[in-house]
Amino acid sequence: SRVHAEVVVEATQGTLAEVLPLNVSIVDRSSTGHTFVNDQQPGKGNVMKLSAGDVLHFGVEPLRYTLRWRPMLLSISSRFSAEELQRLDATARKTGLFLTPDW
Repeated sequence: SRVHAEVVVEATQGTLAEVLPLNVSIVDRSSTGHTFVNDQQPGKGNVMKLSAGDVLHFGVEPLRYTLRWRPMLLSISSRFSAEELQRLDATARKTGLFLTPDW
C-alpha cells in the first residue's frame, strides 16, 4: 500500500502566546506494510498518541524517523486591526504557529 499512515496534528487550544507542545497522533492505514512507533504496531485503523522522541518506521523500509517538536513563533504587530488579528489567529491555529506581540 502506498499510504502507510496518517499523522494528525491537533489545532492549538487556548492562547497562542503560550507555547506548548501540540497533540500529535498517528493512524496505521496500511493493510500489508504496517506502521511502527518505537517498534510497536498500533494496529490498522488505531490511533496512537505520539511524543517527542518517538521513532517511526513504515513497512520493511529501513529508514527511521524521530519525532521532534520545534515551535514556530511569529512576532505580530500591535497595529493589526481586530479583524486582521482574528484571521491571523485562525490561520496560526491551523498551521501550529504561535503568536507573540514581543520582538
